[in-house]
Amino acid sequence: MNTFFFGYLALKWRRLTRTLIILLYIGWIFMILQVAESEGLNQLFLDLLSYTFMTLMPVIPIVLISWVLKPFIVKD
Repeated sequence: MNTFFFGYLALKWRRLTRTLIILLYIGWIFMILQVAESEGLNQLFLDLLSYTFMTLMPVIPIVLISWVLKPFIVKD
């Protein structure tokens, strides 16, 4: 089970891999939302989701970059 979630990698590479996978997943969700918007699906839901993302957008990159880069810089 440990190898399923990249447990065999060092901490810094594990964080980087997981972060890239999450970013790809978020990109995939945005692509699905664009298709849903072009189809005219539930505009209220799409507006709420985009408002949530825009509210969190300044915070997420700062926290994510700090969390991913810490193992590369700090020697434990």
